[in-house]
Amino acid sequence: MSPLISTDNRQLADAERAKEFGAYYTDRAVADFLVDWILAGTSKTLLDPSFGSGVFLRAGAQKLKNLGVDPVDYLYGVEIDKRMHRETARELSSETLVDCNKLIRADFFDVKLDRDLPCLDAIVGNPPFIRYQRLSSSKRTKGLKQAHKSAVALNELSSYWAPFLVHSISFLKPSGRLGMVLPIELLFASYARPILSHLENVFGKVRMVAFKKRLFPHLEQDVILLLAEDFGGSCKQFLVTDLDDFSHLERDGGASELGNPYSKKKSAKLILTKTERIQEHFISASARNLYRELRENDLVSRIGDLMDVRIGYVTGANDFFHVSEEEIEYWDIPGEVLKRSVRRGRSLSGLQYTNKDWKQGLKTFESGYLLHIESESQIRGGLRKYLNYGKRLGVAETYKCTNRLLWFSVPSVCVPDGFFAYMSGRAPHIVANKAKVVAPNSLYILHALPQAGCNIKHVAALWQTSLSALSAELEGRTLGGGMLKLEPSEVRRAVIALPAISQAKLDELSSEVDALLRQKRFSEARSLADKTVLERGLGLSKKEILTLSRAAEELRSRRTSK
Repeated sequence: MSPLISTDNRQLADAERAKEFGAYYTDRAVADFLVDWILAGTSKTLLDPSFGSGVFLRAGAQKLKNLGVDPVDYLYGVEIDKRMHRETARELSSETLVDCNKLIRADFFDVKLDRDLPCLDAIVGNPPFIRYQRLSSSKRTKGLKQAHKSAVALNELSSYWAPFLVHSISFLKPSGRLGMVLPIELLFASYARPILSHLENVFGKVRMVAFKKRLFPHLEQDVILLLAEDFGGSCKQFLVTDLDDFSHLERDGGASELGNPYSKKKSAKLILTKTERIQEHFISASARNLYRELRENDLVSRIGDLMDVRIGYVTGANDFFHVSEEEIEYWDIPGEVLKRSVRRGRSLSGLQYTNKDWKQGLKTFESGYLLHIESESQIRGGLRKYLNYGKRLGVAETYKCTNRLLWFSVPSVCVPDGFFAYMSGRAPHIVANKAKVVAPNSLYILHALPQAGCNIKHVAALWQTSLSALSAELEGRTLGGGMLKLEPSEVRRAVIALPAISQAKLDELSSEVDALLRQKRFSEARSLADKTVLERGLGLSKKEILTLSRAAEELRSRRTSK
């Protein structure tokens, strides 16, 4: 459903319906730019494979008219939504912009070359943005099969746009062009790497344009523009361009240097080979070089070399398996099946999670007790009544519970050495588990590796430097609302400075940083860690520390300003 933002009242009223189909509506200025670029030169026939309200088709019709060409013979479209197809087709045909017979109502994955559509000069639009979790098994399978026909092996974690893009490319003529609005995951998601390889293999020139200011401010979706040309040619250019905003994108058919002098153009080859992440293109060369140098320093380590990082336990029904003191008393649940737990990352305010923190969290339900039953022999009295209550609620029939030998027995429950709050608006942090509580998958749990010989309390303090803050920004990814999230593998890759500092000094640093964080004096905590760890420990200059700090802040501001 091509168009990504619109002020049309009907479209706003249908927001939930649009979400169901992954439809986000594109601004006309963006559509005009893509169509101007894509129809430059000899291109005439154009397909929007998910045309929605028709903004790309309208832009294409106007461009062809400006070139002295009747658009009716050259524009094609596909749309799955019956009502959207009917209304848009009626509007466009009434204005004699498109031949209704060239607007197909179908699931695009069911559309076949030659039978339904000819080879075309240009493909333009934005595919449905539907994450794999919301895809039915049949839809996921259909998309993956179509991608496989183009020799692109996508995995089941791929969002809907990925196979949709691959299928779109299959309708291009030799030397054809592709212009798409896509999620920025194309540049950093592991599942998207086969797509980057495919683009390099089938196009002579590929440019991906990212923006510091969100292209569509009303969406919690960061997007890029993909401009690919010379289909079937040998790849001579494979670039990422970073612009401040859309106003810096020149509208000259794509022949310019894309926004010069505002752009930062970098080869995407290193992204493709996994030796570099897209975020590294968004900081200064001095920061990038310093970070890479420190990453290889003997006094700098990856978290994965120090800690085992994994998700916390998965209950399948958090509100049932986590109980309050009042519920324990009401149901008369025995203490032997209860474990103290912390439920949410926002309750981890300092460097250590203490008994006092846990008791404080009881008031806001951010902490409590996990129901942890290891055998049927523990079930008696009030506990039996509570489990029967859970059955009546349907808890036993939830997906996770039905896959267990005992539906009520939550697996993989353990007391970790620490926690990693992996999703944050400010910065992710490491917290020592002084209270000896357990945690669900809203947190990552950390176990110190015996061979590393690290004190988790000290690691938590060492993590507070600008070096680790920058590493987290580079390894992680931006979610809606400017949140930063790191997957376990990304946490393992993040780096931390480990200079030779006395235990007494580390104890002092840990205590002082803990107090500052609890008072929300984040900048002071970072400065203290930088001075102790990076300046005195690693021997970095104040200028070098400032370079790291500014780079981390630039990336943080980039995501939070969106």
